[in-house]
Order: sequence, then C-alpha cells, then structure tokens
Amino acid sequence: MYRWLFLAAVWINSCSCQYIHDDPSDTTWAVQPDLTYDELITNGFEVPPIADSVTEVKPGLNYIVKLDCLGCPFDVRGTYIWDQYEQPGRPNSLLFNFTLSRNQLSLLLNGESIFPLRQRRSGLQAYQVEANASAGLLQNIINHEMLDESWKLGTRFGTYDISFDATLQSEAGPRQTHLMFDIVGMSYTHQTKRHDYILDAHDQRIIWLVLQREEYRPKMKIEDIQLLSRCDFLSKHSENLCGNIRKSLVKSKSRAWRVSFRVWEWDYYGKLGTVSHGWHFFWSNFWYCFNVAVVPVGFVVCLVLTLLGTRRLVTRLKRLSRRLWTRQRDDGEVREVDGVSGTDTPKSVQGDMATPAEVKQQV
Repeated sequence: MYRWLFLAAVWINSCSCQYIHDDPSDTTWAVQPDLTYDELITNGFEVPPIADSVTEVKPGLNYIVKLDCLGCPFDVRGTYIWDQYEQPGRPNSLLFNFTLSRNQLSLLLNGESIFPLRQRRSGLQAYQVEANASAGLLQNIINHEMLDESWKLGTRFGTYDISFDATLQSEAGPRQTHLMFDIVGMSYTHQTKRHDYILDAHDQRIIWLVLQREEYRPKMKIEDIQLLSRCDFLSKHSENLCGNIRKSLVKSKSRAWRVSFRVWEWDYYGKLGTVSHGWHFFWSNFWYCFNVAVVPVGFVVCLVLTLLGTRRLVTRLKRLSRRLWTRQRDDGEVREVDGVSGTDTPKSVQGDMATPAEVKQQV
C-alpha cells in the first residue's frame, strides 16, 4: 500500500511526463525523477511521446537539438556524496540550444558564441538527459529556459564539458553558410579527478546547420538544421577520418575555417605545451615558488652572513681588549719605576726636565 502511495506522490510531483507546467515558479520537474515505463503501465498512465531530435522554438531563430551520445557515461544523481556514473551508461542524449543573438549577427550555442568562428579558450557545457526523454520534459526545459545562462538552480541532469569541432563548409549560395558542429568528446570531474570520454562511434551523428543571410542586411536566420552520420558526411567531403577515428579526434586541428577545442588540452593556465602556458604558470605560482625556493636559500645566506659578521665582531673585540690590556700593563710598569725613584712625575715629563750637569753648563 505504501508503495502505491509513494508512486502516486511521485506522479503528482513529477508531472513533466504528463503535461507542461504553467507555473513558472514550479521547478519540481527538474528535481523529481520521472516515472519509468513499467510504473506508468502498472498504474494505468498514458505513456508520453518521446521528444524529437530537433525541436523548433522560434522559426529561424531558436532550435533545441537532442543529440544521442553513443556509449557515453550517464550521471546518476541521488542522495550520494559523489555523483554515480554508469559506464557504459544507459541510452542518453545531450541537449544543445542553437539560437541567434538579438541583433541576429551571431549564432549562440548554450549561450556561447560559436559563429562567426573564433578560437576559443574555454569549452562548452551541455546537459544530459535520457534518450527517451519525453516531449513534455523538453517543453518544460524550454519554457523555464534551463539551457540559458539565467538558470542557476541545481537539477537532476548531469552537466559535461564538451570538446568539439566547428567547421565552416563551402557556401552553397551567395548568402548561405553551412556549418558543421561535431561533438568529439565529453569530460566530467568525479572525486576531484577529471575523466575524458571520446565519442568515436562510427555511427555517431553530427549537427549540420544552414545559415541564410538577408539580401540587403547582415542579419541571418537558421534556414535548416539536421543530424547526419559522421562517417557518411566526412567521406563525402574527402575527409578520411573514419579509418582511425579515435586518433583523428584526440588532437585539435584548428584552421581558418575550423574552430577545434579539446578539454584535455587545456587547464587553468592555458593550452598545455605552449609558451604562454609556462609563462602564466610561473607568474601564477610566483609566490609559491618564492616561498619554496627563495626563502630557504635566503635564510641560509642570511645565516652564513650572520655567522661571518659575528666572527668578525668577536675578532675585533678580542684585538681591542688585547690592546687595552697591553696599554694598562705598560702604564702599570711606568708607575712602578717612578715609585722606586721617589717621584711621581710622569715619564713623559721627566724626559723633558734638564739634569743638574746641564744646568751648570748653561750658567
């Protein structure tokens, strides 16, 4: 009985699989898990339709792509200290929000500009959902703008850093631009360690976009968006990468017509193996290096200088004390001689006085 009550409560609080939330403040769909297929059938609920691979939000301006991630690990979030990852995971997909900027001059992906092409120093992030995510769930994500930067709440959906290739293909017309977006890898951090997964499946799909510019204005719109097989597409464009696809995807190859980014080639200080990376690493860790290397050496130098200075000071004090002792000894001997002769005249005065014979001779 308690199990049925629990399932009923979950169904009431997690109705994203049945209908679309109208209350903008209701975000339980982003936290509570959906009912499974067996639970829906057992309780007599209608099985919701699965979300399409490409969902149109605003014609020509905004599209949501649900890209199947073949063999990718799946983030099982629950009441754990660390997220639990299934690898290989259950069938899952990554969500990508393609939208044009307000002035319609650039193309954004999950809030980051990807066209016009510019070399990137940071990757992109994408949410992960199950491959059979319902259309109602996707509509809730769209209505609440979960794929936008304004979303700050935690969810039951895992997030991954994406490695990608964005390639500009030959133009089919005077105002058309073809853009290929290939997800080549995903990275996540588990127990303070980064894990990388390369999407090297031969039937992995890529995203193909056609951008159409207006005739007399630089504004553009999304004319078409499709999901194509990677190997079929590359073989048609004379890129023989499917022979050893994993090797071809590991290293980034940026060109004038391609922006290539790999998460594992970058860290906090920049791209690994470059001069700028070493420079930033040195200056960022300057004080650490100073404390580790310079301070001990400086301490030893100061200690040696202190010992040498102390030794020199002691030597000078010994010499001064010896001189004072010698002078006192000589003064004591002079006074002792004067006492025997019966006069207290100092030796220096006695040397200046004339003898009686010299006095008679002067007279």
